[in-house]
Amino acid sequence: MPELPEVETIRRDLSQYFSGLVLDEIAVFGKRTLRRSLWTSQEIAEALEGLVLVEVTRYGKFILIGFGSAATNVKHYLVVHLGMSGRFVRKAALLNCEKDHTKLRLRFGAQELVFWDPRTFGEVFLEDELDQDGRPGSLSMTLGVDPIFDPKGVSRALFEVTKNSKRPIKSVLLDQGVVAGLGNIYSDEVLFRAHVKPTRRVGSLNTLEIETIVHMIQEVLNEAISMRGSSLNDKSYLDLAGLPGEYQQRVLVYGRHGKACGNCGSTIVRVQLCGRYSSYCQNCQR
Repeated sequence: MPELPEVETIRRDLSQYFSGLVLDEIAVFGKRTLRRSLWTSQEIAEALEGLVLVEVTRYGKFILIGFGSAATNVKHYLVVHLGMSGRFVRKAALLNCEKDHTKLRLRFGAQELVFWDPRTFGEVFLEDELDQDGRPGSLSMTLGVDPIFDPKGVSRALFEVTKNSKRPIKSVLLDQGVVAGLGNIYSDEVLFRAHVKPTRRVGSLNTLEIETIVHMIQEVLNEAISMRGSSLNDKSYLDLAGLPGEYQQRVLVYGRHGKACGNCGSTIVRVQLCGRYSSYCQNCQR
């Protein structure tokens, strides 16, 4: 599933290529894609067509595409979650596939933008406003802290969890209600750099360990953003031009179980936590 660095890369691409353009036509396909939406595809079209794409923002794993007029602020936000396999493509022809998995199509004059989602875990909905932290209004109570926007907020959130939780730290980092944007890849990498086992109960972490985790979240995510995210073997994540990210070449533990740790030479092991596999070094991580 695309995580914060991949979503941020797509956000930047969308802003670069489509900001300032007038939306001539939009269509959303499929009930599952609109499962959270209070608007039908036709109602979304009536609300957005003829407006200018004013800005593209992000919160956690959500892309927020703001539409308005050249003289006014944003009137509506088209909110998109990529799900597990969703991706944006500038030209539908670039997909070159037998089956059409298009869930969202936007046309800006001669420019076309397609959201393609074969597994249909992605979603699209419309919001009239964002909260003070930049979250879609309907998700204000369910999304946690965005670690790029508010690192100090991540510290506060993790310290709060330590007071009353016995969960493993890995499951806490994956909880979008605590930290919005982390997934399996980057949480493994963060914990390895922080020298903390993913199985450690969050309540057992001391102040220094929590602050180290927060620092490593910043370090890992910013490195991954600079390398345009991670593309795994299935190529489910590609950027707007259909090109892969490069951070997968730098991973230290994720997906490397059975191989030697680059730090100490010990064999990297794998354990299943909260339905996900976590890779770590038993020697380097405590």
